[in-house]
Amino acid sequence: MGLRDVERRIERGVEGAVGRLFRSSVSRVEVAKRVERELDSGVRSGLLGHDVMPNEITVRLNIRDLTRLDVPSSDFERELVAHARAHARAAECGFDGPLVVRVMGGIEVPVGTMDVLARTEATVSGVVPGTLVHPDGARFDLTIGDAAEVIVGRDGSVDLVIDDDLASRRHARLRSTERGWVLEDLESTNGTRVNGFRTRAQLLTDGDNITIGATTFGFETS
Repeated sequence: MGLRDVERRIERGVEGAVGRLFRSSVSRVEVAKRVERELDSGVRSGLLGHDVMPNEITVRLNIRDLTRLDVPSSDFERELVAHARAHARAAECGFDGPLVVRVMGGIEVPVGTMDVLARTEATVSGVVPGTLVHPDGARFDLTIGDAAEVIVGRDGSVDLVIDDDLASRRHARLRSTERGWVLEDLESTNGTRVNGFRTRAQLLTDGDNITIGATTFGFETS
């Protein structure tokens, strides 16, 4: 057991003792801060050589504390996913697989305490993680079907069809490489832009904005 593991056990023990002593409710802010700490503790070198954080997070609360949060577990999970992604981006870290947060309630965790576990579960397909986020919030996992490339456009035969008159029928291609996802324009009429700049081919990074026609997608490496 390493020094950091010992420190984390001590921290959890102190937090648990304090929680049992005062029997206070757990707040959403406290959970988010604890998730941050677990993410920071799990940073390591990833598949592409850059730093990555754990991508599977499990939060266990006493059922009474979970009820007092007054938010559906699914909504809280989405909130924590967004928070974890923003935290990783600020630390210039990525993820080696889809980012998943599970919030669970039970009686085995004392009131006023929490148990947060974070681990890395790398994608098994060999395809680098990547997600396109539509302006309406819809998410398209680029690794669905273990495909190494995804075609975007108006044509009904492409992988990701968009209802956009300014987009070409086969507008752009996203291709998985050893370095990450590369966006390529397929000689579209109106061009393809990344962060406002027109491009023919570009390696994408977490947080990039991709404009195809009049539609702008967010790109996330998880």
